[in-house]
Amino acid sequence: YEGKHDNCGNPPVRISSVELHSTVVWLKVYVFANQTCKYSYSFDGEKYTAIDRLFDVTKGAWIGAKIGLFCISPSVKEGKGYADVDYFRITPVNSNEIRQAHTFPDLSGATIRYYMLNENETRELPFATRNKLFSGNEKVAVIEGNSVKARSAGDCDLYFMQNGKKQLFARITVGWQVQNPILPYSWKMYVPDTEAHNFDGKIYIYGSLDMEYDGHFCSPYYISLMTPDLKRWESHGYSYTAFDEGSPYPGKILWDSDGSYHN
Repeated sequence: YEGKHDNCGNPPVRISSVELHSTVVWLKVYVFANQTCKYSYSFDGEKYTAIDRLFDVTKGAWIGAKIGLFCISPSVKEGKGYADVDYFRITPVNSNEIRQAHTFPDLSGATIRYYMLNENETRELPFATRNKLFSGNEKVAVIEGNSVKARSAGDCDLYFMQNGKKQLFARITVGWQVQNPILPYSWKMYVPDTEAHNFDGKIYIYGSLDMEYDGHFCSPYYISLMTPDLKRWESHGYSYTAFDEGSPYPGKILWDSDGSYHN
């Protein structure tokens, strides 16, 4: 089976971030006696990757594919259909960590960072903003140079001023009031049952940011979360958004970490 992209004229999204684009995709389908199928895909017709393994960490990057299978005829012997395969590769800012480059703060809350700290713990911030950072509650945490120091249990927002407006940089939670079962309630982030990925001794998962968006209490953003010890979690920016799909998908809402859409 050789699948070709239906050149519908829609411009690619974030073309600068795409490292590989293929207009031809090979799809192998194995049909077993119990009428179950096993799928694998290839971009060169030689090396095939099983579709049940869509996501890998290789050489310090996230690499994988988003695949949609569409059946035109349900007949097993004469079934017709096509596959939509979107290959992606996300290279991190720091090769020792998995995170996407799109981690600059904004007012939407989509790209802010989240940290869980113990009392009196000091955490160096991942990068220094050109503007001075402020603590929204110095009883909970204070800024010390390029680091934040936790003082007492509670929640605290870190922000800077830009054009006379507060720009949210990070949300700090001190103490272990958690839900879901691993994240502080104040983060308003939902993590359903999801697949964890091990990279360099750290565990990464997706979480969807629960916020009011277009009439729905859910957002079009997936947050990349990491833990070194299965206790303390922090965000590494968003790794995927509903807008990455391009037309006709912009505005749809991601409602679970399997990439489903909610109209």
